[in-house]
Amino acid sequence: METIKQTAPALFLTDYASYNEGIQFKHGHWVDLTQFNSADEFSEYVTNHFEEVGIHDPEPMFTDFEGFPKQLYSESYSQTDLENLFFFFQLDEYDQAKFAYFLDQGYKPADAQNEYEDIILYEYNSEKDIWAIFEDYYPDAIKAEETCYYLEINYDSFKRDNFYEFEFNGQSYLVGA
Repeated sequence: METIKQTAPALFLTDYASYNEGIQFKHGHWVDLTQFNSADEFSEYVTNHFEEVGIHDPEPMFTDFEGFPKQLYSESYSQTDLENLFFFFQLDEYDQAKFAYFLDQGYKPADAQNEYEDIILYEYNSEKDIWAIFEDYYPDAIKAEETCYYLEINYDSFKRDNFYEFEFNGQSYLVGA
């Protein structure tokens, strides 16, 4: 089994004036978002950072990101954008995967928040996982296949016809079609 190292969520913080002057690295830096419990706490950190480095009336700019879905990234976050981002961080890994699935399907973050609880994701690593899912759906069919030598279940068709494949943080999932 392959071990996948998940990157901690982070943003590269600078400001538009520094970026435009080509000195974004003078006061810019990576900010580990796991150090904050809320969007408000992070916003306060940003304000304090610019005050400490002597930049008055800054326009914060986030030039890079890592550790979260690209659909939650913005170069200039609004408070609502930050709240959506921190909502995502509050979810456990399974719910993050469900939320990310909706983002991947083109949903806006607010809509993904309304929908993510309504789906089931199945972890998918091998054909054995398809067999287990099929057994959950049709427990009696397995018995029929075992007792009737002429009956063969096509697991590939079952997967293709009933599920979408989705990957999040290096884990493959199946989502009911």
